[in-house]
This record gives sequence, C-alpha cells and structure tokens, in this order.
Amino acid sequence: AAMEALWPDGYRASYREQLDNADFLAHEFSARGIETVDPDLPLVAAALAPSAFEALREERWRISRTASGELRIVCMPHVSRSSLESFLADLDRVRP
Repeated sequence: AAMEALWPDGYRASYREQLDNADFLAHEFSARGIETVDPDLPLVAAALAPSAFEALREERWRISRTASGELRIVCMPHVSRSSLESFLADLDRVRP
C-alpha cells in the first residue's frame, strides 16, 4: 500500500529530504571542526572522539560506528531536522 501511495514521486521527495538532512548534518559537523565526508547518500560518517561518542550514548542517543570507527548516522524518514538539531545541541554540550 505504501509503495502504491508513494511511488515514484513520494519516494523521490522523501529521498531528497533525507539527503538534505544528511547535507545539513555534515555541514554542521564541519562547522564544529569535526572531519566528515560529504554525503552522496543520506548517510553521514564523521570522526568523533570516543569520549563524545560515549557521552552521546549516555544521553540515550542510538548511534553507531562504521567498520573503521567513525560515527555513522543514517538519515531515514523518521530522522527529522528537529531531531538532528537536538542531537547537535547535545553534542555541543558533551563535546570537550
């Protein structure tokens, strides 16, 4: 039912929104001096200090790492701009 309701324009719009959120997050990380890779997909990988990563987990953020250890955030439809802004506010608070 979702496929019939959204295909193809709804999926395209959702993908664009997710990619915009990934671009926003990557830009915000860069503005904070956190090394990141420009996203080609709605996925952001960033070099975040282990202490900041653990502090965010203690704040109950469900974050994960890439195989090589970078912070990995996948911008899916349920990841809103406001949730990313909340995440960044917590990051600013816990980051040394």
